Amino acid sequence: LEKITVREPATKVSNEIKLQDNCWLIMRPPSISDTYGISEESNERDILTVIAACIERIIFNDSTIDVHNISKEEVINWVGGLTRAQKDSILAYFASMPTIVYEDKFKCAKCGEENTIVIEGLEDFFG
Repeated sequence: LEKITVREPATKVSNEIKLQDNCWLIMRPPSISDTYGISEESNERDILTVIAACIERIIFNDSTIDVHNISKEEVINWVGGLTRAQKDSILAYFASMPTIVYEDKFKCAKCGEENTIVIEGLEDFFG
């Protein structure tokens, strides 16, 4: 555990994401349960599900919608209807989060070759 470090991103993106002039999202970081079952081969539906789970509020003009009052399926469908650019701005938020990293060198027991193992992000630690 002492070898685990936190890698801070070069760029930090706010959790308040502007989708258009009159529409904003307030996001939260994903929890382990939000990403459980998502692999590196995740499909579009998996990504939409994680995004939807991390939206706390949608702000339209002067109205605020608490997504906890909306069904999960409705939020997923709403996120699915966003433009590629809007989805990319949400994904930039996720990409700007700190990640946990474990890196260590070891010698292969069979061939004696030096190797390095890198475990990064929740997926590697708990996947």
